[in-house]
This record gives sequence, C-alpha cells and structure tokens, in this order.
Amino acid sequence: MEKQEALFLRTKITWKTVVLLAVCCGVTVGLLMIPEFLTDTSFQQPGISFEFWIFAALFIILRCERPWEAGCKTFVFFLISQPLIYLVQVPVTFLHWGIFRYYPQWGVITLLTLPGGALGWYVKKGNLLSVLLLAAVDGILCLELPGFVRDLLSGFPRFLLSTAFIVWELVFFQVLLFRKRMRVLSFFLTALLLAASVTYYLSA
Repeated sequence: MEKQEALFLRTKITWKTVVLLAVCCGVTVGLLMIPEFLTDTSFQQPGISFEFWIFAALFIILRCERPWEAGCKTFVFFLISQPLIYLVQVPVTFLHWGIFRYYPQWGVITLLTLPGGALGWYVKKGNLLSVLLLAAVDGILCLELPGFVRDLLSGFPRFLLSTAFIVWELVFFQVLLFRKRMRVLSFFLTALLLAASVTYYLSA
C-alpha cells in the first residue's frame, strides 16, 4: 500500500500528464466502442457507465495540491476525453456526426467536474467529511454493481471485469484514504449503500 500511497497521494500530477491521460483515455475508449463483437462486454463499459471515470477522476484529484487545481484539472480531463470518444467513432459509425447526440449527458457531467473536483479534493483529509464525500461516490458504484452482477450470473464471464473492478474500487480507496475508525465507518456506510441498492434493484 506504500507504493499506492506514493502514486496516488504524494506524486503531483502535471498539466501535461492530465492532457496526455485525457487523450489516451478518450481515444482508447472510442476505439473499444467500435467493434461489434465487444458489444455488451466489460470492454465497452467505459463508454457507457461511470466506474472507470470515477477512478480516473480520483486519480487526478488525489494528486493535486489545492482544491481549485483538482477542479480545473479534472474538468480539463473530461473536456478533452469525452468528446474524443465520439470523435474517434465518427468515420466508422453509421450515425457519423450524429453520434454526438449521446454527448449532452457527458457534457453536463463535464461541467459538474469543475466544482465536483474541487469538493472531492477534501476526501484526502481522512476525516468525517472525507468519509461522507467518498460515500457519495461509492453510492454511484453501489447502484451500478447489482446490474453487473446480474448480467455476470446470466452470461458468465461477460461482465466479470466490470464487476471485479467496481468491487476492487470500493475497497481500494477506503483502504488508501482512511485509518482505523474512519476506515471502519467508511466500510459500514458502503455496506449500507450496497444493501440499499440491492433492495431497490430487487424491488424495481
């Protein structure tokens, strides 16, 4: 865990790295969305769901030194990466430029990353506010997890990677960021969120 702490918490991320990371993520996800044989697999989920982008956002946020820096760098990352996903697909999709009709949702999310990244920076503090902020993020992952588990069980191993990644993500950031009582509290809140999500999923 010491190496992970050095990478995520003690190594500053530069603007150059943010831009390169955004281009690499946008182009890679866009290319993965093209092959039809990858449809309804974990490989196309970064173009559809949130778990990968939550990880990328936290990767940037935790390596910033100030809240405003975290907000700006997260915003620029999404501002570059999200349009690139669709731009890469324009030459090969039958929708051509019409594929950008799917972008508005991510456009709104991109705008929200500016204040969201700044607020999310406080998750680094390891206090009660940090636990509550991470719980808000974990709530999104907990909402996604039951659906992936259902699809995994009905068509193994179709969504094995997505399911495993969400579970790992839920555990990793809590272990990385919190110690002792705060870690116990964080896991407890995540368990409650997951239980609520499963209950809602089963009753829907």
